[in-house]
Amino acid sequence: MRILFIDDMFNRCVPLLQAGHDVFVTRDIETVRTYLEHCVFDVICLDHDLKRSWTGYDIANMFFLNKKLPIIIHSMNPKGAKRISELLTTHGVKHKVTQIYSNDFLQQAEAFVMNNANEI
Repeated sequence: MRILFIDDMFNRCVPLLQAGHDVFVTRDIETVRTYLEHCVFDVICLDHDLKRSWTGYDIANMFFLNKKLPIIIHSMNPKGAKRISELLTTHGVKHKVTQIYSNDFLQQAEAFVMNNANEI
């Protein structure tokens, strides 16, 4: 899987890398823009709190409302995750909210992508 992983804690993507996935990691708006212009992804993993002047909500609002890519919201901030989820639901974007530290995060991510692959 090719994954755009947007988070301020880069170590969170280690299980995805160890599983052999192609992971592009950033927390920067301009890098997100560049990756989306030049790369094709199977899924986007999005955190809410990015320790910047912007959040995952801002990034979702700027870039993902017209995308058909499935999005996994993995924020430890339940209010922020809910806010992103409500935004994506309003715009019909396929998404899932999960905890990145759950034992089955990797399996959940892979299953989510496979279940939505025919719609991309």
